[in-house]
Order: sequence, then structure tokens, then C-alpha cells
Amino acid sequence: MSIFYRAKGFLCGWPAVGSIHLAAFFMSFYGGIYIVSLPFVVSFVGGTDKDLGLCASLGFVSYLIGCITTGPLLDRFNPRRLAQLGSLGVSVSVAALLVIVFLKLCSRNLPYPVILVIITSVFAGLLTSLYWPPIMGWLSIGYEGRDLNRRLGVYNISWSAGLAVSPFLGGILIQSSLLASLFVAMIFAVLAFVAITLAHPPASTRRFPIYDCRLSIVREESKIENRESEISFRWMAGIALATVFTCVGLMKTQLALLFTMELGFSKSHFGAVTAVIWLVNCIVFFAASKTHLWHYKFLPLILAQLAVLGGMLIIIRSSLIISFLFVAVLMGFGQAFAYVSHQFYAASQSRNRSGSMALHEILLSAGQIMGFLAGGYLADSFGRRAVPYWFGFSVVLIGMIVQSAMITKRPPAENSKP
Repeated sequence: MSIFYRAKGFLCGWPAVGSIHLAAFFMSFYGGIYIVSLPFVVSFVGGTDKDLGLCASLGFVSYLIGCITTGPLLDRFNPRRLAQLGSLGVSVSVAALLVIVFLKLCSRNLPYPVILVIITSVFAGLLTSLYWPPIMGWLSIGYEGRDLNRRLGVYNISWSAGLAVSPFLGGILIQSSLLASLFVAMIFAVLAFVAITLAHPPASTRRFPIYDCRLSIVREESKIENRESEISFRWMAGIALATVFTCVGLMKTQLALLFTMELGFSKSHFGAVTAVIWLVNCIVFFAASKTHLWHYKFLPLILAQLAVLGGMLIIIRSSLIISFLFVAVLMGFGQAFAYVSHQFYAASQSRNRSGSMALHEILLSAGQIMGFLAGGYLADSFGRRAVPYWFGFSVVLIGMIVQSAMITKRPPAENSKP
């Protein structure tokens, strides 16, 4: 372990949050390769569309359960220790998946390989719940308004940059070797553990003057008419996050099978489309971190959901690879803006930052679980081509109808405010 202390001495001039951003990049790089590989791992060991939906959904269910059970308690523990435990556990789960695939390649099948893959997915999801909420809370403690927006913006750019590259790399690796893709994913999970170990100790909330925080809050509240308006935006952003990420769940699982088994595209094509989604995510996160003009305005959030609706329709109607690249741009914009909107509104003025970020993760996980499960069962029952994406379209549309009802119920004086 002495190598870590020497490295920390060398990094004494490193920005206080630099290692956290690097850890977020490494963990998301692992996630990008993992999520591209998972459909083909399940298929390789003999799983069906339903098995894939079950595997992906149970992984997120365990993540959801982890966030629900630990969310209220996270601020009582050292976030670095929690993140270390989470990244180490993820590394072990990928290593187990690597062993399952290796034995299958060697014709030494383990009993019930699909169930074993599902178990590793559940284990990875549970441990990941100890990683993302604590580091988001760690970064945001003591910040409000524009400062909070910038702080979270840099963090979002860090993890989305990893996802902008890793799915494309994962697609290339899978083309040559499924083992290679899993091995590289495991290496990046280990690097995340190393980076979080080298991070500066978490600062106590008492180190941030209450007066400064109040000044920032007052500046932001000058743009909000009252507390009811703030809660309305938090609810609307939560609805958008859950419904949009239902479509994200479809994109992560069913689109891979649609590409390779129905439309004749390659695995690297799927990786490229996924990479474009995350590249657009990165661009949106950068743009959102540089301006506060979108705060407490309905229109950008509505446009984000309309972009997702358009993406679902194009998937249903088109079979050209160029069309799917356009879908990736629409989905990237909608996904990123729904994510950053709820992240900001959930963290703003919250005293329990890690708990608020756990709620954020709960909503996006619930949406993806719905997409995974419904996508798998609908594809098995009605085909992969259209019905799963009509489902995603309907979920987002229903969410927008609920949001419209919330807007119309607001007092006229507030409707004129941003």
C-alpha cells in the first residue's frame, strides 16, 4: 500500500477534486464497455431476449435497492471508503463474468450459466450503489446555485467523457474477443479504485461557511417566485428522468439485438451508435455547466423529451445506419438534459446531498428497469422491430401529459416566470 502514499505525495499539487473526476471517468469507461458487452454475453451463454431483459433489469433492481436502503445513511459514512468498496466489488463481479465466459469457450460449462451471469449482474449493481451517490454528494457539499451547477457540470463531463469513447472500443473488442472486452472493463474498474484511493479526503460540511451558502441560495432564489415553484420543477424533472431513462434501457439492450439479428448491422455499429449518444451527453453537460439560463424554465425540459419521442419514432420507421446515428444525437440530448436537470434540482438546497443523489439514481434506475423488462418481454412476444419502441414512446408521452397538467395547475402569475 506504500505506493499509494508515495503517489499521493506526488499528487499534492493536483486539484482537490481531480482524482474524483478521474475515478468517475474510469468507472464510466468500465460501464460503457460492460453495457455493450452484456447483451452478447447473455446470448453467448444461451440466453434469450427475456433473459437479457431480466439480467439487465435485476442488475439495476439491486442498484435501486442499494440506493433506497443506503441513501438516508450515506452521509454518516466516509464517501471515499464507500466508493473504494463499490469499485472493488465491481472489479470482482467482472472477474467472475470473465471466468464464466472463459469456461464456456473451453467447453467446460458451469451449471445454469445464464443464472450465474444474472447473479454477477445483481452483485455489480448492488456494489455500484456504494459508488456513484457518495462521490456526487462528496463533490456537491457546500455548493448552491451557479457554483453547484458548475461543480456538477465538470463531474458530469468527466464521467460522460468515458462513456463517449468506451462503447465504441467495446464494440471493436467484442468483434474480436468477448474475453478481451470483459478484461479491459475489469481493468478500468480497478483503475477507478486506485483513483478514488488517491483522492483528497472528503471535506466536512462544517468547513463551508453557512453565510456563503446562503448568499448563493439567495442569488438563485431571486429567480424563483416561491418554494412551490422549486418543488414543481423537481417533480417535473423527476418524471422526465424516469420516463426518458425507460427509453435509455431499451437502447442499451434491445437495440443491440435489433441491430445484429434483425437489421444486419455489426456489433461495432452498435458500439458506435452508443458512443455517439454519450459524446452528445458530454457536449450537453459541458454546455449546461457554462450557463444557468436553463434553470427553472420549462421549455428546455420539454424539448429534451420531444427529442426522445422523435428518436423512438425513427427507430420504428427506419432501417438505415445514418438514421440511427441521428437517433443517437436525439437520445443523447434528451437523456443528458433530463439527467442534469433532475441532478441540479434534487441537489439544490438539500442538506442530505448523498441521499438526494441516491434519489436521483433511484429514478433513473427505475426507468431503465422498466425499459429492460418491458423491452425483453415485448420483443419476445411481438418481435424486436417496433413494439418495444412504441412502449418507450408511450411512457414518455404519458409523462409529458402529467407535466402539462402540473403546468396548467400553476397560478397564472407563476406561469409567466422562468
